[in-house]
Amino acid sequence: MGYSPPLDDNPMASDVTAWRYAWKLWQATRKEVEANGLEALYNIVVVDDLDRPVRFYATGGVERYNPHTLEVKSDKKAEQDDETD
Repeated sequence: MGYSPPLDDNPMASDVTAWRYAWKLWQATRKEVEANGLEALYNIVVVDDLDRPVRFYATGGVERYNPHTLEVKSDKKAEQDDETD
């Protein structure tokens, strides 16, 4: 998981600005998402400075761009997979 901009940067001026930024990230990686490319960004959400989801200003709901279920391996499972490769 990553943050753009990084969490230690100054917060954006408003939630509208943050959602516009998230939308632009989504637009910039649409082709990669469609091709499951390495540069694809999934599950883009806006969070506050405490890492809590921010509700979308237009709907009041939590929005997610490029929703995708990602497989997350535990450290132990990843080690086992590495040993079998």
